[in-house]
Amino acid sequence: MEKKAKGVLPPPLPVPPPSPLPPPRSAMPQPDVLVSVGSGDSEQDYAYHRVILSSISPVFDDLIVVDANGTSRIALPDKKPEDWELFWDTVGPHRLRTLNTDANIDPENAATLIPWFHQFRLVDFVAKCDGSLASCVQNGQIEWDKHRRAGESVNEHRSRLERRESDFNGLLHLLSFADTFDLEQTKIKIEKARAAEREVAANREIRNLKSSKENAKSAARRIISRVVYKYPEALFASLPSMRSMRNHGYPNETIDSFGRRQL
Repeated sequence: MEKKAKGVLPPPLPVPPPSPLPPPRSAMPQPDVLVSVGSGDSEQDYAYHRVILSSISPVFDDLIVVDANGTSRIALPDKKPEDWELFWDTVGPHRLRTLNTDANIDPENAATLIPWFHQFRLVDFVAKCDGSLASCVQNGQIEWDKHRRAGESVNEHRSRLERRESDFNGLLHLLSFADTFDLEQTKIKIEKARAAEREVAANREIRNLKSSKENAKSAARRIISRVVYKYPEALFASLPSMRSMRNHGYPNETIDSFGRRQL
């Protein structure tokens, strides 16, 4: 067996020939649809891939028109570019990949987004907006009682009526909007709020009536007590005359005046 000389390195291993380079990847296809939003000076064009638009909603396919230059175009002249950008930021592929249908939907922008979702038949997003708007409707939002309350100044009453009118108009607008786009959660919440406030107003009216009735009874008891104990003869002496006047058709005001004069 041969001994290797000290300090001598073994011969290098053979290097394999380089493998051929993979074929170059095909370039990313260019966007093939222009979405024109707005009209006049505010019109803006956005370029997208048709396959992406179709994956979001089949309605996009129905709106595509090929112009004289052979460009596929979707025209949305009655929409605002800023609203389109909000809509696309909510439904774009970066949102769909994460199934994040809550993105950017809140009571502030739900009314703007609902017409878009309704047009493109995105029912899940419509339901999210419906729930967001319904959460804004609270019991006590509308003051149904329009009568001046005890202890309320004229200016306070006027301010409350102005606030009531503003809140009522806003609620009617929201109800009309919910009816237009079939927002069932919002409509149910508004109807519940209206029913609750009507019940509150009715209970308040009942309490006022009971209070007025009790006050009237107390006043009557005080008067009768004063008359019976202080002027019993005059009271009972006047009763036949008052009864006779009533039988002869005298007005109540005349009879009451006669009775007071007897006392």
